Amino acid sequence: MERDRLICCLVGKYSALDKTLDAEDLRIKVDQHLQQFNMIPLGQEPGDEELLQDLLDETIFSVMAGGINRNYRRSHS
Repeated sequence: MERDRLICCLVGKYSALDKTLDAEDLRIKVDQHLQQFNMIPLGQEPGDEELLQDLLDETIFSVMAGGINRNYRRSHS
């Protein structure tokens, strides 16, 4: 499996399994999994920053497409 695809899958998996997972814990879990397959940890490959930005963009788009907007968040916070 390509490293980029594996990272995407792992981020999705761990995010779905633990809704309270923060970014640092998520990075640690992904790094541990990558190291099991003798792959370089996050942040050490040239394309990692772009990959993580793409994942963030997809997540934001997903939330917006799900009907959760700023007015809704403000009225329910």
